[in-house]
Amino acid sequence: MYKNAKIKLELCNEILKSDFFPSSPSFEERVMEQIYAEGIQAKHFMETGQEEPGGFSFRAWVIIGFVLLVSSILLFGLDLSILASGFGSSFLIPLGITIGIMLTGYGAFFIGSHLNELRTHFKLH
Repeated sequence: MYKNAKIKLELCNEILKSDFFPSSPSFEERVMEQIYAEGIQAKHFMETGQEEPGGFSFRAWVIIGFVLLVSSILLFGLDLSILASGFGSSFLIPLGITIGIMLTGYGAFFIGSHLNELRTHFKLH
């Protein structure tokens, strides 16, 4: 019985070593091909001045910034002492943190998505 199992195991091993499974590119090759293709595509969009698909246009960034500006002006236009008396003064700390996170996030994403334009505008290397 042991010889029979050994023969079957060797037979399975031979099947696996032969062209039973089609060859496929390794994971690293597929990742590097994808990175190369995205680099070529990004270079094309930079050279032609077009927006990348799925990205925000400059107009959308301005609209979002305007909405954030108007909402923060309206918020600071409110009498915050009424809110503080109703919810307690500890309400103002999370409010300030939330506003800070929103403005910092907007600035970081805007700068990150327009890095090449800002680099050429400010003549940075």
